[in-house]
Amino acid sequence: MNIKIADKTLCQKANSLSFKEKLEIARQLEKLNIDVIELPQIENTKADTLLIKTIASFVKNSTISVSTGMSADSLEKAAVALSTAKKARLRIELPVSTVGMEYT
Repeated sequence: MNIKIADKTLCQKANSLSFKEKLEIARQLEKLNIDVIELPQIENTKADTLLIKTIASFVKNSTISVSTGMSADSLEKAAVALSTAKKARLRIELPVSTVGMEYT
């Protein structure tokens, strides 16, 4: 049996971590051999892109996963930010309930 671990610590909306703290968490997750480090959707283009590119520069064993919205623009931003990652993943999150699909 092969178990993969994905960590969503850096996806938390409620956290008020500094840029440096986020980098340190990513470093520690890489040391722990976490399979996937999940990052939130890009909201502030410059700051979030810089964070993703910086994390991608030192993460070599873990996959870096970035959430994308449903627009082509958000998909493109995430793809550009992940372009330097050794292992990259775009995570497209869509509503699956009838009500969610109707109002999205």
